[in-house]
Amino acid sequence: GLELSQPSVMVVKPGESPSFTCKVSGYSVSDSSISFATGWVRKPARKAMEWISNIWDDDASSNSVSLQGQSLQPEDTAVYYCVRNPPQ
Repeated sequence: GLELSQPSVMVVKPGESPSFTCKVSGYSVSDSSISFATGWVRKPARKAMEWISNIWDDDASSNSVSLQGQSLQPEDTAVYYCVRNPPQ
């Protein structure tokens, strides 16, 4: 089956630029098919789920994707999820 694993908790201070990594199993992150694309969403408290526009990179050797946060601020507080895009 498919599995996407990421750290359960990460605490970031304002102004920091952390990297979030998601390990994928069950498909290849380097697969060019859109149905296997992996991306990121976040869920702020009391708000709707949001797609993340930050740049993310895939690493075929570890079959993982990383999201680079850039100078995060208190308003960026949210639960972040890596997700597999649904088949088109």
